[in-house]
Amino acid sequence: MKKVVVILLTILMLFSLFQGALRRNTVEASEDSGYSETIVKIVLRIGQTKFTVNGNTRTLDLPPLIKHNRTLLPIRPIIEALGGTVKWDPAESKVTITLGSALIELWIGKSTAKVNGVDMPIDSTNPEVVPEIINNRTMLPLRFIAESLGCDVQWDGTTKTITITYQANLISIKVGGIYTIDLEENSTTGYKWHCNITNPSIVGIESEKFIPPSGNRIGAPGEHVWIIKGLKPGTTEIVFKYYRDWEPDKIKKMIVYKVFVN
Repeated sequence: MKKVVVILLTILMLFSLFQGALRRNTVEASEDSGYSETIVKIVLRIGQTKFTVNGNTRTLDLPPLIKHNRTLLPIRPIIEALGGTVKWDPAESKVTITLGSALIELWIGKSTAKVNGVDMPIDSTNPEVVPEIINNRTMLPLRFIAESLGCDVQWDGTTKTITITYQANLISIKVGGIYTIDLEENSTTGYKWHCNITNPSIVGIESEKFIPPSGNRIGAPGEHVWIIKGLKPGTTEIVFKYYRDWEPDKIKKMIVYKVFVN
């Protein structure tokens, strides 16, 4: 009998821990709101013009190539597959990329770019990584751009394959409705989430708090929680950036929620 009780208690403890894990990085909606997500997965291979977007084949003008240990490629088809836009200014040799509230400006031959108006190095370890024109095509550094837009970038050196994953988070809410955004945060590393609402007249922050890890385990992540309220009909974005207060230009993660209030 004692053995059965011990087993049952162990199962309950494991289930409790599993539930806690599920609460990380979630959105909890009230009856007046809803949440959905769209995931775009792009797979490219060095030296090949064919790439896939959620399994559907598309074509680049030139194949991706590696220079200074970084992947360069014609970026327009990638950005448009994510739902963004690309503009070329020949007078300034400048490329402007927009996706949601993110704005990236790059110049041919220049090792720094602007991300939402902030100067950032394209590659802090190698200033030779710059946008270039190759065979009459503008070739841009893929990882810097993708990560600045909030994408996850994975490299497989064996197959020379790059996988880009972009998750579009969509929230719909009625005026007066609320929802909760819950993101995992490890304050012991110095990193924390910073929230910015593009149009604060449409949605506002009702409350914000940090929940330490259960049992105050040293080095374990806690939860940063925001309760958001719909204020008036319209569309806006909530941008969360994960960085240290003293290094605002070194963003480790970025999550964007597009919010529709009706």
